[in-house]
Amino acid sequence: MIQYHEAQKLIEEHTKTLQPVKLPLMESLGCALAENIFTKTPIPIFDSSAVDGYGVKVSDIRNASKENPVVMKLVGEIKAGDSSKLKLSRGECVRILTGAPVPLSIEAVVMKEFTNQNGDKIIFKTSTKHGDNVRYKGEEFKKGDKAIATNTFISPAVVGLLATFGIRKVKVFQKPKVAVLVTGNELVQIDKKIKPGQIYDSNFYTLSSALKEMDIDAINLGIAKDDKNDLLKKISVGLESADILLVSGGISVGEYDYVQDIFDELRVKKIFWRIAMKPGKPTYFGVKGKKLVFGLPGNPVASLLVFSRLVEPAIQKVMGKLEHKPIILFARLEHDLKKRSKRLEFVRAKLNTTENGELTVSATKGQDSHMLGGMVEANCLIYFPMEMELLNKGTKVKVELIH
Repeated sequence: MIQYHEAQKLIEEHTKTLQPVKLPLMESLGCALAENIFTKTPIPIFDSSAVDGYGVKVSDIRNASKENPVVMKLVGEIKAGDSSKLKLSRGECVRILTGAPVPLSIEAVVMKEFTNQNGDKIIFKTSTKHGDNVRYKGEEFKKGDKAIATNTFISPAVVGLLATFGIRKVKVFQKPKVAVLVTGNELVQIDKKIKPGQIYDSNFYTLSSALKEMDIDAINLGIAKDDKNDLLKKISVGLESADILLVSGGISVGEYDYVQDIFDELRVKKIFWRIAMKPGKPTYFGVKGKKLVFGLPGNPVASLLVFSRLVEPAIQKVMGKLEHKPIILFARLEHDLKKRSKRLEFVRAKLNTTENGELTVSATKGQDSHMLGGMVEANCLIYFPMEMELLNKGTKVKVELIH
């Protein structure tokens, strides 16, 4: 049995990114960039107006105010999309709309709200200074700037910025194919009627939903019975069809737990088996070539927590994403907390805020690894160190936000 941090390190050491591919921009959302993006033009590409208003020479309205307004002659209009080369003379102004190009002769733009109009005369009730309300060419990016670094997660904002650069296709790291197999004679799919001794499978749904949150569609290998031939067939399909295989249940060393034997038979190299964590002790990790193989506990909470603690970071690395850092806080414990195990324990908990803004935390009901209800109620996990058996009420504890 290895320590939790050792498991993290071993998984990280054996996880490689997939080869980059070129995707159309609108298909790249949720991927990670596999190249640095350098600007081919300055951004903005030309001087433009930030507001609807009037373009002026600064000196013409230097002394303008509500008490001492200045009257200027309106000589034209520039709209977004125009390519005006209009030249202003002293005493003249031009109506200019948001996003419209600003000719060199315009030194500033005065917002419409600070003016009045009387025919072709514009009355200015405020002064301005050079550059007011003008977006200057290259003020965000100069030509040749590195605008987006490789490994950057492609969010809607990144898609928008890439579109601003006129990029239609982008090189990204591939998303992995992930296959999910659940095992157990007692499991029944939710569209079937259950018989005495049977339960509905929840693990495929929790794991595939967790993958869906990562924009990955799980390959459903179905439910394998506790039968060696059935398991061998389904695990073989998973290893052939996926980059990452998740097998939930059947991983222990009981009379009908065949999964590890089958991994050995299929030449999966075992990296570790069992972790000093709760829930999640019966966890397996192995590799076959570049493929990752995880044997997850059959209990629903344990399976989901091992996924979030260990599998998800591996998938992120395979996808080329920068290291995900969890949000860690410290909160005051609302009650005593005890444990009997000598393992690091992740306690499902609810983070609260007092009237004076202090963070407090309490464990949810149902901490057993088969009880999903406590996980539904939880918004954080309390880190209960392996060397401790008691955390007293009022103790400041380390918590990690979830959901």
